[in-house]
Amino acid sequence: MVEPNAVGGWDVHPEAQSTRHSRHPSRDEAVEAARALGGDVVVRGLRGEVLARHRSPAEGPGPEAVAAGRPGPAGPPPGGSPRPGMRIGQLLALSDQTDETGRLLLEDSAPEPAVRKAKRAGIAMETVPAPYQDTPSRLGGPMNVSAYEALRHDVGAILDGFAWLAEQHRAKEPQAAGAPRRLFVTSYLGVSLAHVLFHRAHNPVPAHGALPAFVASIFKASRGVFSFSVQLENDLGPDKEMTAADVMAYAEERRQLVRPETGRVCAAPTRLIERTIEAVLTGVGADPARSTLPDLVDFEMLWEFYRLQDSVGEVLSTYRVVLNQVATPELMSDPNRLLRTVVPAGPAQGRKFGDFTQSVLAHVNDAQAGLNRALGRAGNARPINLADLMGML
Repeated sequence: MVEPNAVGGWDVHPEAQSTRHSRHPSRDEAVEAARALGGDVVVRGLRGEVLARHRSPAEGPGPEAVAAGRPGPAGPPPGGSPRPGMRIGQLLALSDQTDETGRLLLEDSAPEPAVRKAKRAGIAMETVPAPYQDTPSRLGGPMNVSAYEALRHDVGAILDGFAWLAEQHRAKEPQAAGAPRRLFVTSYLGVSLAHVLFHRAHNPVPAHGALPAFVASIFKASRGVFSFSVQLENDLGPDKEMTAADVMAYAEERRQLVRPETGRVCAAPTRLIERTIEAVLTGVGADPARSTLPDLVDFEMLWEFYRLQDSVGEVLSTYRVVLNQVATPELMSDPNRLLRTVVPAGPAQGRKFGDFTQSVLAHVNDAQAGLNRALGRAGNARPINLADLMGML
């Protein structure tokens, strides 16, 4: 890893280690020194954001995948040592990654330098008022019409991909018949898909210019579906029987297709959003057997990644609730007293906050190890400490 230091130069750290390997006056020199250590080189900015990735020439898609223009599945790990472990914050975050067309996965929330770079490369990001009379909550709101134009050519592959993910979920959880649960898990898998493809140890997809466009579209659509599926579960329970039209009516009534922070709205037409939900809930309008996702990813790896990520999310949510119960301004200024405080109520009632914190740290570190193991990476990632935990909340 390469990152800036406090004196204006650039430091090289071996992956998952906090000790500095070497210091250099320029970023390019630091990258070359990091390359000599072997493996991929990640360049980070002052806030930890990923500025660039330089892939090891010894790793990458096999010749058949390169010839086909597509990354292949994970396959068996190559000989020798596995790739270094990654910390959980790295595994669960994306920043400036792009698909094969050069479009940013995060589109409107990518780091500003990445957005400027994409614009300089000619990637269209035109914003227009949403014309959708059938979803009044979006009508007139700013939408990225270029994002929709980019995905509409891959609608068949996108719908088939969602149907395949939903089919795999049904095989894992045949008892999960309710629409909220099925939408939650399928969209979670769709988001996790990109993380697995970028971070797996063998045959990872390069961070820029290689991810199939339809996979990027599944990722983007999944983020939108996930946001309202969480609220759907909270409001109606995981087992609620609903049609795709019911789900759309719910999303419209609660303005779930509008981003509260910015007012930006989902760019896909209402009929396409409903078709996507229908493909997840019933498979109608799609064919999982036609999907090429199983050629790109091992589902068992994807499922384990999702399962562990979800467990971390649940534990952090509980920890946030408990912290809010005990965190007065006075105690927050005295960490030792805070850790000795007995939790008065809720899921950690009667326990010292410090003991509860240790159990949460143990869970998060176990999950970090499990995520790396699922991806075929080494188990040498630096453990998460209390400061890291607070930063994840």
